[in-house]
This record gives sequence, structure tokens and C-alpha cells, in this order.
Amino acid sequence: VAFLADGYTPESIGQGLEAVRSRLAAVDASLAGNNPANGAANGIPRGAGWLHERSAAAVMLPLVSQYRVGGAALETGRVAIPRVELAITGEASMRKRHAPVVAFKHIFAEPDCPFERQIHAAIGTAERFAAEALGCGALARLPREYRVSLPEIATLPASAAGIMTGGSASLAFAIMCLAAISRLDFGRLRLRPTEGTAFSGEIDASGAVHPIDGALIGEKVRAVFFSSCRRLVIARDNLAIAHSELARLARAQAVDDQPRAD
Repeated sequence: VAFLADGYTPESIGQGLEAVRSRLAAVDASLAGNNPANGAANGIPRGAGWLHERSAAAVMLPLVSQYRVGGAALETGRVAIPRVELAITGEASMRKRHAPVVAFKHIFAEPDCPFERQIHAAIGTAERFAAEALGCGALARLPREYRVSLPEIATLPASAAGIMTGGSASLAFAIMCLAAISRLDFGRLRLRPTEGTAFSGEIDASGAVHPIDGALIGEKVRAVFFSSCRRLVIARDNLAIAHSELARLARAQAVDDQPRAD
């Protein structure tokens, strides 16, 4: 193998075998993810992209749930933490491109329902960006499965309605899937969603981010305001409503924080 020779001519058979053993040990260490600097010192290029077969990522998502209690409709928001596990399930093909397989945990989504279409749009956007910006174009030729989970759904009562019909989850899932792809070590960067940041927005099949229903923005802002999140990423067209609700919450909190006479 060319990189084992590296222009080096051993003076004896024993010395040559020792050099080969050293290089093979460096290859094993790099494939296992250990000591990449040693691999570079032994003729293995850094950033070559040794492939991990599994990765995972999670983000924060303001989830608005609708309930019916008797004849009254109630709406409440919370910050959920969805998670995606990305697994390579087979060997690469030089001729065939593979569509990703999506499996759900805790989520009961009907085939081709709005929520499932959101997830597929998010995965497509993440994979296109990874191919163009991170050098992960080979991913399309690998059989792969995205396992999507949202544990908070399992805690909701059976009377909850409309949870998975909105168009606000796909931005969060696109960010999460992109982070998982980058951790396969295909490309030049490993991406991590900024801590304390929640995402809400709809992504279409072309990757464009669209605003969500303005009636939901206030509840999502309130969910983030009363959580450990410090930021909410939304579409530009939703900013006016979000800023208005944030200002109202800040004023109400300032009033509550004032000392009161007995």
C-alpha cells in the first residue's frame, strides 16, 4: 500500500516489518478514533474522515400541546428535547443512491402525515447542506436510518390533540440531523447546536425556512421564557409577535419581582 511505503527503504527485513507493523497499528488507532495525532505522524492524513457507524444529537424544541377538558380547549407549552440517532445499516454502493429510512420512537405518526413529511424535509435539507458545506456527499450512497424520538410525547394525556399536525418542528429536526451527520466524521467539521437554544420553524422540500402560525408564537415564547433556554430561533416573519410577547413577559416579571408591603 502506497502510504505504508512513504518513500522509505528499510535496511533489513526486520526493520521493514517493524515499519509495517507501526503503520498498521496507526491505522487501527485512527479507525478506532484513538490518537489521531499519532496517525498523522505515521503517514495517515488528518481529517481523512474515518467513518463512525452511529451518531446521535439532540436539540430543544418549544412544543405547544392542545387539550380538551370538558367543553373547554386548553393550550400549554413546554420545551421538549427530541433526539435523533443516525445509524449506517449497510455497505456503500458506488452506483446506487439510498433513500434514508425513518423510524419513530414515542411518536405515533400516520404514514405520509404532515409531521412525517416535515421530518423527511428536515433530513433532506440536512443531507444537502452536509454534502455541499461539509464534504459529506458520500452519505447518499450509504444505507442509513434516522431513529427519531420525543420522550415528552409519552407523558401527554390521550386527550391531547393536534400535537403532530403543525409545521413548527422541521427546523429543529434539520439542525439536529445535521449535527448527527457531522459526527459520523465524514467531513471537515463537527457541529453542535448552541446550548440553551430552542428552534421553531417549518422547512420545505427546498430547504427554505417558513414562519409558523402566529397564534402559536406567544405560547412558544412563553415556554422558552419559563425554561432553561436563553434563545429561540424562529423565522424572520415571526419576530414582531415574538418580541411583543417577550416584552410583555419581561414587564410582568418585573412587576412580580417588586417588593410588596404587607
